[in-house]
Amino acid sequence: MPNQLPPIQLGVPGEEISFRDLWTLSKRFKKLHQLKRESIRHILNSSQRQFLDALPLILHMNHPALPGFISTATPAGIFAYQPDKRAINAARQINRSFNLRPQRRRDHHAAIDGLFLMGSVGSIAFTKASDIDIWLCHKADLTQAALGELQKKVQTLEDWAASLHLEVHFFLINSKQFLLDQKTPVSADSSGETQHYLLLEEFYRTSVYVAGKVLAWWLVPPEHENDYQGYLAHLLERRFVNANQILDLGGLAHAPADEFISATQWHIYKALNSPYKSLLKLCLLECYASEYPYTNWLCIAIKRAVYQGQLTGLEIDPYVLIYRKLEDYLLKAQSHERLAMIRRIICLKVTEASGDHRQTGPLSPYENYFREMAASWQWPNNPLNTPCDSNAWDIETLLAENAAIVEQLAHCHNKILRFAHEHIDPDFQESNDMKLLGRKLIAFFERRQGKIEISTTRGYGLPIKHSLSIVESQSAAPEAEWALFVDHNNAQDAALRTPLYRRPTLIEMLCWLSVNGFYRPRAPIQCKVESFKLTPIELNTVLDRLDKFFKCHFDFSDSLGNYEGDNSLTHSLLLINIGQRLPDTEDGPYVLSPRNNPLSHGARRECLVRTIDRVSLSHWNEVLTSHEQGIEGLLNCLIEMINDTKEPVAADCLTVMCQTPGHADNIIRRIEQLFEALLELHRDDPANPAPRYVLAGGERYFIVSKKDSSLQYQPCANEGQLIKALSTPQALYGSVVFDAEVLAETPIPALYRENRPHTVQCFFYREAIGATVYILDEQGSLYSRQYQDASLNPLVSQYARFLTAASSRKPTAATAIEFFELKKNAAGAWSCIEISRSLPQKQRCNELDLPPSTFAITDAANRQMLHFLECKKSLEARLDDKQN
Repeated sequence: MPNQLPPIQLGVPGEEISFRDLWTLSKRFKKLHQLKRESIRHILNSSQRQFLDALPLILHMNHPALPGFISTATPAGIFAYQPDKRAINAARQINRSFNLRPQRRRDHHAAIDGLFLMGSVGSIAFTKASDIDIWLCHKADLTQAALGELQKKVQTLEDWAASLHLEVHFFLINSKQFLLDQKTPVSADSSGETQHYLLLEEFYRTSVYVAGKVLAWWLVPPEHENDYQGYLAHLLERRFVNANQILDLGGLAHAPADEFISATQWHIYKALNSPYKSLLKLCLLECYASEYPYTNWLCIAIKRAVYQGQLTGLEIDPYVLIYRKLEDYLLKAQSHERLAMIRRIICLKVTEASGDHRQTGPLSPYENYFREMAASWQWPNNPLNTPCDSNAWDIETLLAENAAIVEQLAHCHNKILRFAHEHIDPDFQESNDMKLLGRKLIAFFERRQGKIEISTTRGYGLPIKHSLSIVESQSAAPEAEWALFVDHNNAQDAALRTPLYRRPTLIEMLCWLSVNGFYRPRAPIQCKVESFKLTPIELNTVLDRLDKFFKCHFDFSDSLGNYEGDNSLTHSLLLINIGQRLPDTEDGPYVLSPRNNPLSHGARRECLVRTIDRVSLSHWNEVLTSHEQGIEGLLNCLIEMINDTKEPVAADCLTVMCQTPGHADNIIRRIEQLFEALLELHRDDPANPAPRYVLAGGERYFIVSKKDSSLQYQPCANEGQLIKALSTPQALYGSVVFDAEVLAETPIPALYRENRPHTVQCFFYREAIGATVYILDEQGSLYSRQYQDASLNPLVSQYARFLTAASSRKPTAATAIEFFELKKNAAGAWSCIEISRSLPQKQRCNELDLPPSTFAITDAANRQMLHFLECKKSLEARLDDKQN
């Protein structure tokens, strides 16, 4: 078939239409797509070509000798398909035992209406690394079980393609549902509800026909696109075409304005991981929107060329068409910087493609075309090298490119918002897909303290031999600032140069380098520090740990499913004491002590956790950092991690790293134990609504409590303040757990181990010249008092009367009263022995009328007891008010 064929003009409804012209048009479109398949085969290697050649045969039949076989019941058969020699030979190369038996054509039983490739495939931008989308259009009456079988088969074929280093994605298309605009939910590969007509336009512009029915769209002349349904109905009614032999996916006449909004959000989302292809599509969307409602679709230009008899040449290449349309649009808008970026993106595409199949001898037409174009752009003589070759980019270029990409994304977004203001109903309701995309864009573009910026160019690797240095500067601001430079620099040199990047904390700089791929183990990073000591080995150990942490937990693919729920933390890494030296380790190991708690260590009770750098990941794929100090900083980190995680928190969501000589393992183990204790404290228990946990930190104590499903803490400067805090009335019952060594010389931890709800407990400790009384009320509040020259039995009896009378004042409260005697053994361990004590009913009396002489206690003790009672009354009154 010659390159230029005679044009075909189909008649309008009411005029005679040639059956031969319709047949010729179908043949022309099939020939165009055959030429595209040949160009694809030319790029692929031999095993990849076998996949492409055998694909229709594999889907046409369920043969156990071929890849993708699930069962004989799997839907199969492609309408009007007859395997050719190339398909049969490919199947035999895949499996020598394959033997094709003659089969009778039964098109009415075929489950597959059409098979198409889609995307950059068949264009100048296609490379071996390009992904291939495959639309498998199936019959509308397939059952869910049959669709499940077919989905399993195509998933197996995707895996087979991946083993051949070919990225393939199958999409099962129900043509009737598609025609009615019934879409599947959005996913990483599917635009879901965000676009229909725009996706259909891309399909008509880039698809490559493999097998199956003729597309009805081919048979509607380009000048009748606005009356697509009417013209097609005329062809069917007059029986120019058979409805059973065409595949109708619809026309482009009625694209709604709101689809430009949702499609823009979709492509901005895709641009965050694959910027160049998406930027082209975004700019094309903007151009289409500027023509709305009389949009000049590029697929119509291709169809018009086929009707005019042109089947080859750059004039019908999808990427060339995009470039020419965008060049005309941007020149008219005088957007020269944006046009320069579009040219660079096109050149990148051509560079990648030419690298895959460039051969010696004459240049290919597209290489000649872009060399000629580059001359008019005033680019270097060879535009297929720099500035287009991303593999040669250094970090400065990558950062500049990221800034330009983000600027272009913001420009496209603002443009489409103005379009929405002009064309969209203010009452327009967002779909769920648009809400997910909106959350993603907010999470990506929002800037706040401690959040790490993710670069859109992180997929483009740096040269292996690149040298970076981080320099701390304390002169430019009240606090230190960390700046990144190329090559080695000291503080004096850095003051004379403009850094590549600045961050207020070191951990932010290190995370930014790691998550964006700027750190390479084979190219260590230097760090010039003024405020602390950090060796190159320590620095690169931290970078290695960050690199492993992100590879293990950061979702680089960033599925939109992450944004279904509220944002919360998922994993955290604590980096303890980066660059810190304990004072006694300058000339030797830190002094060992029996008090081996790293949070309150040794006789001086020092907290060995000096600095905490926290790196957290969120469900919305954010990287968040904070820099804290000391025990309070550690508690802030751990409590925030627990409070900000919506799902049940597991211990493995925390990773701790520490390099402190002689103490690293102990520090890590203690922090992990503390985290597990706080997790237990946070766990919901209706019988224990307000638990508390007490730990030592340095010379102080901290009470961590649960309130309204969140953890909080209260510092206490010494044991006296701690006991006073424990004596504070509580609104709800809560158990109290003491960390080791906290109040270890007192019986308080032992008596709290006996504590339980709805129970007042009285503990007596007999001493040589008196006794000490401890009371835990029904909410877990503590009261204690020492008595001189007091006998135990009378003291117990008087407290029994007092507490019985106090509980009788509120008969609705089911409060038990228990009595214990405290014992201390030779090793210093405390135990509680229950005392059986009951009062006759006649002995019940009002505690306010008890004469002081009946107590073996002083008047001051009575006043303390009365004060305790009044506090209890006040609390009961407040509780009654809340209940009422």
